[in-house]
Amino acid sequence: MKKCFAILLSVLLVLCLMLPFAALAADADPETCPHEHVIDVPAVEGTCTHSGKTAGTKCADCGTILSGVEDTGLVPTNHANYKTEVRDAVDATCAHEGYSGDVYCLACGEPISMGTTIPKSTTHTGQVEVRGKVDATCTDAGYSGDKYCGECNALLVTGHVTPINEKHHGDYELEVRDAKEPTCGEHGYSGDTYCTGCGHLMTQGCDLLPTGEHVDADGDKICDNCGKAIPEPGSEKKSFGDIVKAFFKPANFFRTLWGTIKAFFSALFG
Repeated sequence: MKKCFAILLSVLLVLCLMLPFAALAADADPETCPHEHVIDVPAVEGTCTHSGKTAGTKCADCGTILSGVEDTGLVPTNHANYKTEVRDAVDATCAHEGYSGDVYCLACGEPISMGTTIPKSTTHTGQVEVRGKVDATCTDAGYSGDKYCGECNALLVTGHVTPINEKHHGDYELEVRDAKEPTCGEHGYSGDTYCTGCGHLMTQGCDLLPTGEHVDADGDKICDNCGKAIPEPGSEKKSFGDIVKAFFKPANFFRTLWGTIKAFFSALFG
């Protein structure tokens, strides 16, 4: 019983608290509101994208505009705190004037301010180019080349003559001199290599051993080089050292060894 009484008392208390608000809500109807509570409405400044409003008054209870608060329209020149963007800017160089660029409002897309011309740069902005360079060779002096600005083509530094370079032989051909072919009994020489431009000795030749082979172009059995008679094949006298060398050649040695083994087993087993 006590519990039901407590619930009923709580409901009544809530209803009592809601009565003033219900009356206020009934008075908030614009058609019945007496507009007893009037408040000021501040003016709103127009921008390039939003219309402005004049100052006025309104009812605090129902929100009805009582005076002023009229639409003043857009203000194209008022870009407020909208973000801006610089367009068509061009850097000045030593050859061409530049442009600071036009400032545009990103909200409405209209220009805010126009740019100005930037004078040519007093310093050279292009890459340095070397022109007219000539490498020195073993016979001719060279030239270091003149340095120019690649943007305005102004001469920056004049080049200078470079001395003859004995180690640079350019496109000159090389010539082999004093070469000699070896013969059956005489040494030969590979020849010395010279630069045809300056005559400088590039590489020195080396000695070539005799070939040991006779040449008999006319078939008279006399060597055309040394003038000695050419022995018949197999008639040359061989020294003991030559015989030993021939025996211990890999092919001869194993062939002789195999023949000896075969003869031994044939004699042993009949």
